[in-house]
Amino acid sequence: MAAGFRGGRSSSEVRLTQWKWFSRAGAPTERVLIGVSLVAIVGGNLVFDALNPDAVPLAARLAVLVGAFIVLTVLPLVVHAIRRPAPYADLSAKTVRVRSRVTPFASFTTARRIETGRSKQVVLEVSAPGEKVLLELRDRLGRVTTDPTQDAIVTFLQGSRVAMPSSSEDPTGRFAHVNFPQHLTREQAIELASHPLTSPDIGAGHHDVEAPSRGESTIG
Repeated sequence: MAAGFRGGRSSSEVRLTQWKWFSRAGAPTERVLIGVSLVAIVGGNLVFDALNPDAVPLAARLAVLVGAFIVLTVLPLVVHAIRRPAPYADLSAKTVRVRSRVTPFASFTTARRIETGRSKQVVLEVSAPGEKVLLELRDRLGRVTTDPTQDAIVTFLQGSRVAMPSSSEDPTGRFAHVNFPQHLTREQAIELASHPLTSPDIGAGHHDVEAPSRGESTIG
């Protein structure tokens, strides 16, 4: 079944991102936004002083700096929200919708763990032809995605056809874990989504890690 398009949101859909749009995976961090804003404020003052400190009224100077601050902090977030809209899973139809584009679970064939540079964050990218979905399993503050979002993510992965990729040099995929160290099998992706705290090595080139299955206790 190929991807299609649909208008509107189904009542059976579950959002696959638990956190607000401005804190989703890939969004500009607070440090970057604060740094850019400080550069704009300092740079603006230097430009005003270089031109003529007395030529620009204080009120106008403040208005320009506040406007620059708003643009430089809000614009990157808006651009990110447009480029990375939230995905929704229709569990009854077994489809994922991004905006109006609808893709069946079974069309997603690869999953890889994204390196974010933050030790607490766990992000999974699941791909189908013409579609990529970012799943933030644990955010940069260390918060783990909970139900119903987590359950929807696990159901989505269970219905997918995610598998390790192969290459012409290794058609059987025997060395896939070496050639594609960040990629996961469907079982590994499900395990990572179920236990993002107890499976830190999955998708980092260590595919022999065994973790408890969903619903089992980790306490011996």
